[in-house]
Amino acid sequence: MRSVLGAPLALLLVLALAGSAGAASNPPPSQWQDVQAGSRAWFAKDAINGVAGTHDWMRDYGTQTFRPTVPETREQLARALVRAFAPTVLPKAGISFKDLPAGDPFFAFANVAVAKGWMSEIAGNFEPTAPVNEFMVSKALVLALGLQADVVGANGIHMTDGTPLPHSPQFGVNLLGRVIGLWYNHDTRVKGDSEAYDLLPSTPAPRDDVAYALSRAARLGPDARWYADQYADFDIGSPSPAIQQVIEFGMKYVGYPYVYAGEWNTPTVSIPYCCGAQLQGGFDCSGFTWWLLRAGDSMWNNDSIRGYPGWILNERSSYAMAGVMKKWQRVPYKNLQPGDLMLYGSSPDPNSVYHVDTFIGNGWALDSGGDGVTIVNVSSGWYRDTFQYGRHLKPASS
Repeated sequence: MRSVLGAPLALLLVLALAGSAGAASNPPPSQWQDVQAGSRAWFAKDAINGVAGTHDWMRDYGTQTFRPTVPETREQLARALVRAFAPTVLPKAGISFKDLPAGDPFFAFANVAVAKGWMSEIAGNFEPTAPVNEFMVSKALVLALGLQADVVGANGIHMTDGTPLPHSPQFGVNLLGRVIGLWYNHDTRVKGDSEAYDLLPSTPAPRDDVAYALSRAARLGPDARWYADQYADFDIGSPSPAIQQVIEFGMKYVGYPYVYAGEWNTPTVSIPYCCGAQLQGGFDCSGFTWWLLRAGDSMWNNDSIRGYPGWILNERSSYAMAGVMKKWQRVPYKNLQPGDLMLYGSSPDPNSVYHVDTFIGNGWALDSGGDGVTIVNVSSGWYRDTFQYGRHLKPASS
């Protein structure tokens, strides 16, 4: 197991990969000439079969060619959305586009997608051939699933006294898109795959990743509310001004991918960072903890990006963060304070600890797991069941 692995779903991925190793050695032939075993798109083969084979949602290039690495365009996304979620809805009178005439084969789909609020017109245009990015796809699918109230709730993140926390307008969509599992966690250990393919919210989304997201959304259907409704009233409690800064900084990276050994917001070279080069901006669990909390030094320093000094946190892996504590320093769940580390594992033995995140108050934590960077509810479920103890950090300036 990776020493800095940071996610419950990442653990499930490891188990799934191990369990399917025998089947993967003799994969069935693919109907898609450009989706073959060991290729860049093989991770999405089942999704592609569903959205372009069983269904015609993304059958843009026939039944043998999918073009998985080509960026999905706005007109293609509109057609896929309408075919998947509103196949009987007719175009709405009064919606037109300067760059997409009513006689165009994509017009009706663009019209319905805009009428539904899933996509937006841009200064009277639709920009049909422009590529979509992670945020655009997340927004379209989250809204197509009927999660508008949850997006509003997430964007209304506030303290118990009603004070709102400032954030970008994209925050709620980025959060829910990751929480409901729309984006695949690319894995260097899988032949043909690479963490370089992980997406940032602003990254143009290739068709294989869009197929994965569309398939996931279609399979979830109404069950997406099970994941999303917890954010309808997003009260994080009463953190101190110092921890408010941490939360507001962390919210900027919600929607970023999980990257093994990732501790920076951009791809890096080996020096001056801790754990070697990372192929994409993103974070593993302990790397995100560093990004939020660790006071910078000559080895690693993000103070100029972050704007606050941080706390003393020299250990890089979750088990090392647990191992430096004396037993009497372990903080039980009921005594957690905003800014404390939360350490998870199969037992209190530090060697069994495999995940860490940052408690921010009222049962919530800033987290980087298999679905990427999110804010998760740690008061129940997997997080509560596997939580072992917390750790209080000493400010670097004290």
